[in-house]
Amino acid sequence: MNYPELVDGAFPIAGGMIIQAEPTAYDKEDLRAQQREIPFAIVYAPNDPVVQYSMSTAAFNSLMDNGFPMVRLVDDTQAGHMFANLPIDRAIQWLETMTSDDPVALLKSANELWHADKKHNALGIADRLSKMTLGDTGKSALKNFNELVTAASVAQAERLQAGITKNSDNAWVNDYHAFMSGYAFANSAAPVAAAYQKIAAEHQKPADKLFGEARGLFQQQKQEEAYARCQEIVDKYYASTHYKTVTTWLKNRKKDGE
Repeated sequence: MNYPELVDGAFPIAGGMIIQAEPTAYDKEDLRAQQREIPFAIVYAPNDPVVQYSMSTAAFNSLMDNGFPMVRLVDDTQAGHMFANLPIDRAIQWLETMTSDDPVALLKSANELWHADKKHNALGIADRLSKMTLGDTGKSALKNFNELVTAASVAQAERLQAGITKNSDNAWVNDYHAFMSGYAFANSAAPVAAAYQKIAAEHQKPADKLFGEARGLFQQQKQEEAYARCQEIVDKYYASTHYKTVTTWLKNRKKDGE
């Protein structure tokens, strides 16, 4: 995150993201742009007995929510914490696909990923293609691909935008995140994201305060008070960047019976 110009791609394994490396910790636009050129294949196993896999999903959500076009979770349900059993080959193959300099190969991969229902990855490639020099055939193929994406997403985008603008409660939030996880880089997503950001601008500061209090309370082993702060973020400040993290914490708490 600090020296993205030195990195072509990364596959972090079985871990989370330290606060100093969170995308929100950086405000220099040139650095942020370079960071988003890096594909991240986050490798983990849900049955890891050493590191909670929610740390990897939290890192994934943080990158996704902060506009990284090339992010993927690469998992193996049986690998545990053993490096040799993790799907490193799949991670590297995906990284090689995402970093190709061949426009023809990239267009082919975008279409294959789209039809495999890996929309975010497909649109990440399309975003990369949009910054490359393409011939007439390539431009036409990319235009056709983008039109396919718009046709598939515009109706859902319009419904979401209406619900977000009304904002009567937080019922739309999970649908918003599900939509953006696939279509964040689609043209149809721009007005949806703009409507969300208007609410996020109001929610972020109070959510930051509650999130900081929750972390401090967890460190003091005051679990109930900490979870109460998390629930308040979910109920009142659901358009903040902390929403996914605290909902995961609350879900794991209920699952563990704490």
